[in-house]
Amino acid sequence: MEVKVVSAITLEILKDLLQLEYQNKYYDIHNDYNCARISYLEKKLFLFLEKIDASASMIILFNQVDLVVFNTYPTKDNGTIDSFYRGRTFMNEALVEETEDEKGYFYLEFYEGQKIEFWAKSLEIQESPK
Repeated sequence: MEVKVVSAITLEILKDLLQLEYQNKYYDIHNDYNCARISYLEKKLFLFLEKIDASASMIILFNQVDLVVFNTYPTKDNGTIDSFYRGRTFMNEALVEETEDEKGYFYLEFYEGQKIEFWAKSLEIQESPK
């Protein structure tokens, strides 16, 4: 299967990304998936998600990432993502929604309060049936 890379700045500002369509398939990240693991390596941020019914897993991969906030800790919760969107942030005393090198700013928050904020150039989804 060919993986489609989506430019971050093409995603609508403040649009809820918990329910999204990608390559003609609908994903409900909040209700159908738990985040099993998060990895950051060589400017790539990986969200490893497991379907609640254990029928599939997927990875949301962000490319050319600059982490701004990474506040996470162990929890009893199964990694429910509560908020996920591309937004705006203050940079050099101005409210901005993208950088000159076409990175978008993302907010990712979990049910128990952990959060990650970052700039990313693009994202892609890789799905694996179990």
